[in-house]
Amino acid sequence: MSQEQCLERARNRVRNAGFTKGFETVGSSVFGERGDYTVGVRCITEKGIVFIVVAGPEEPDCSRYRSNIIDDF
Repeated sequence: MSQEQCLERARNRVRNAGFTKGFETVGSSVFGERGDYTVGVRCITEKGIVFIVVAGPEEPDCSRYRSNIIDDF
């Protein structure tokens, strides 16, 4: 997958997971917010790496949101 394909996939997955507030792509990363939760997806395709991080007040919700994005990626 190319860098642009990875970023496009990240944008789609972040939006589909409901992280639409503050939604933006900055360099090799896609960010979004959903209530008290924030997601960041970073594509480093030349190394074969995609980082997906969700931060927020409740760990079970963070895990669930992250899993939804990973499963859909």
